[in-house]
Formats: sequence, structure tokens, C-alpha cells
Amino acid sequence: MIKYNEAIKEHRLEAGMTLQYVQDHTGISNQNLSRWERGEAIPGIDFCITLAKFYGITLDELVGISEYDAADKPAIIEQSNKKLSTFDNEYAEILDDNNFIQTAKLFKAIKPELRALAFGYLVGLLQSQKIDTAAILGY
Repeated sequence: MIKYNEAIKEHRLEAGMTLQYVQDHTGISNQNLSRWERGEAIPGIDFCITLAKFYGITLDELVGISEYDAADKPAIIEQSNKKLSTFDNEYAEILDDNNFIQTAKLFKAIKPELRALAFGYLVGLLQSQKIDTAAILGY
């Protein structure tokens, strides 16, 4: 698997773009982009979403995840399924379709930083279950 920083740089170079060009079209400073590409810092989820949209790719593709190693895949799926099952059992009442408004209020009450992280995690879970989040969310 390719490292996230190499993948971020590779997408920019494959598109024939300079750091300045990406900055001009995304608002992300070329200093931050450069630090991410060198692996000196890790971009936040909001920046990853911005870059993925800009390049027209998924978040997984942005950070170099194309496939899991065959040996790791069953363990990852099993672990995810256990977590989802536990989560579903604990929060089934809250996440019931009839409680949509209450769930939205709960989500709104979370600090914006945590909300972005939770939302990014949720999108990743949905994508791992082959749900087309682009059709629903636009990415």
C-alpha cells in the first residue's frame, strides 16, 4: 500500500498541477500541501474532502488505499462487522428512522471538529459497504 503523502503528491503530479495551482483552486495553502506531500503533517478530513473533490477521486484513492492486502481483508471486514453490529444494537432506538429529527439534533450538538471526524468515519464505513455516497452526498 502506498503512503498517504506519496499518494497525495502523485495525484497532483499526474494531473500536471503545481502546488500554486492547487492552492489557487482549492484555497489550501501550498505550504500545507507541501508539508502533507513530504509526510511532515497529516491533513484534516475537511482538507482531504476538498482535495478528493478537486481531483475527482474518492477519499480512499486520495490517500493511496486502492485495496487491502488479501490476508488483511477478512480480518478488517470481520472487525468492521462486529463494530457495526455492536453499534447497531446499542443505538438502534436512537437511529430508528422515526427518530431522524432527534438524531439530527444530536449530531448538531457535537462540536464541529468532532462532527467532521464522525461524518468522515461514517462516509468511510458506508463506502466500505459499497454504498454510493457520491450519489447521496456528492463525494
